[in-house]
Amino acid sequence: MAKASTQKSGGTLLGGMSIGKHLTLGALIAELLASAVVTIAALMSGNNPIIAAVAVIVLVLVFTEVSGAVINPVVAVAGAVLKQFSWVKALGYIAVQVLGAMLAYVIVAKFLKTDESTAS
Repeated sequence: MAKASTQKSGGTLLGGMSIGKHLTLGALIAELLASAVVTIAALMSGNNPIIAAVAVIVLVLVFTEVSGAVINPVVAVAGAVLKQFSWVKALGYIAVQVLGAMLAYVIVAKFLKTDESTAS
């Protein structure tokens, strides 16, 4: 009879491809997507806190296994200060979270852009 193993096979996207000692590409992609989705939810809902909170809950449930679902740069700094993870990981998360929020803003601005000629 085969023995059951309790070890995880990596738990990250892209087969656990590692960037440095503490950071994986899958975790960076997860944080980028999570911060973009939260930003889009906040911008498209007119800053409705209920919709933003639901978006955060769903993203935490989806991305906890991949990256820890940090989602916010302040949480990344707090995690590094409290020694939950390394500063390298925190700085990587912060970089992709800011990039994800900027990307979301560009996407929302493009979709919400009104044509100047039809507005008058």
